[in-house]
Amino acid sequence: AALLEQIIAPSAVVELPWQVATVTLRDGGTKSGFVVARDGTVLTLKVAGGAVEKIPATQVVRVTNSRTSLMPEGLLATLTAGEAADLLAFLAAQK
Repeated sequence: AALLEQIIAPSAVVELPWQVATVTLRDGGTKSGFVVARDGTVLTLKVAGGAVEKIPATQVVRVTNSRTSLMPEGLLATLTAGEAADLLAFLAAQK
């Protein structure tokens, strides 16, 4: 039931490890991804495609987390009943 609720309303609850972080850099640039580690010297960001970037803490101005899920709203509306059942079965098997 919880899995179905997360698909129906993906942004209702987005746990911290799944919040996309936007990192503002000293040079004015930004990078987005998932913060996988952070200490006093380096922020480690997992970016699109699964690549990992290590950003020196001295280059980080701000880290802002998004509470909006990357999963699109209304996903089930685009699927047939069979496709929705297949999706739920697949996601349940990933736990």
